Amino acid sequence: MILAIDPGETVGIAWISFEGQTYDIQELPVDEFFEWLARQVDPERPYFVGPIVIEDYRLLRGKQMQQTGSTFPAVQVIGAARLAARVSGVELVTQSPQILRLTEMHMHWPVHAPTSHVPDYLSAQLHALHYMETQGISTARLRELNPVILKP
Repeated sequence: MILAIDPGETVGIAWISFEGQTYDIQELPVDEFFEWLARQVDPERPYFVGPIVIEDYRLLRGKQMQQTGSTFPAVQVIGAARLAARVSGVELVTQSPQILRLTEMHMHWPVHAPTSHVPDYLSAQLHALHYMETQGISTARLRELNPVILKP
């Protein structure tokens, strides 16, 4: 199984098989996510054997003032995922948020406007599906296995 994560104050999570089938998607508040992730990490019996795929985060130019005082939950989630990958012996794959709308198009799903927020659970699933595309799973096969899910 592959674990995909959309980091932030609300964390999107998607589990996907190596064949490309999404098994579960959900959203958790960041504090609950840390507890949930701690339960998933067991070097003797990891729940995931594939990589952890996570959306990367960068503080964009001009956003410094807007972010003043932030505890940067996305950065904390990425750090926790990095540690979980290390403890579990799996690769951590980071992806740009720019792949979201492209992957929606590939999947023939409704495409979110560039200025709108993609729901966290859907963002995690899109990161997982994009990863599967990069691993050679055909987009047609991914569409067959993953009909659009509008709510977690």
